[in-house]
Amino acid sequence: SSSMLQKRNDKEEDVRMKQISDATNQRDRLDNAASYIKQLRERIEELKERKQLAMRIKGINSSMRDSMKTDDVGLPVLELRESGPNLDVVLISGLNKSFMFHQIICVLEEVGAEVANASFACVGDRIFHTIHAQVKCYRVGIETSTISERLKEVVHSRSFAYSSSMGGESGDNQPMRIN
Repeated sequence: SSSMLQKRNDKEEDVRMKQISDATNQRDRLDNAASYIKQLRERIEELKERKQLAMRIKGINSSMRDSMKTDDVGLPVLELRESGPNLDVVLISGLNKSFMFHQIICVLEEVGAEVANASFACVGDRIFHTIHAQVKCYRVGIETSTISERLKEVVHSRSFAYSSSMGGESGDNQPMRIN
């Protein structure tokens, strides 16, 4: 009878331990589930913040793009600056305005300027061209209004080519239309 009592006590002990174990496992699973839910909520908040940031950036980019889009009104812009023997040409054009950049350089060389540096940069739907030149024979001088007019002709007409005053066919440095 004592052995039966012992077995019964052992069995009851096993049942209690199993209940405790089950309760512990259930508590662990609930804790894990709660932790997982908390992680998901944090991730959702992080994604919402990233979405808001992306929308703000998109809005900024859109407004910048809209402010830069003027359907090329007032383009191209040509600025010619003379400082002693130095000559700087700044040209701002739209992406859809095409002209031959080498023609601008040819005009400068034809009037006696030597191009020291030429560069361009695309910003939005604008192209900024910058040319730094130096007059070869500064004592003779240069007529900036004539240079400006010639440059405007090149910029506003896509089909002009210029003959060189040295060895050119016409020799008068006037634009020749090429068809």
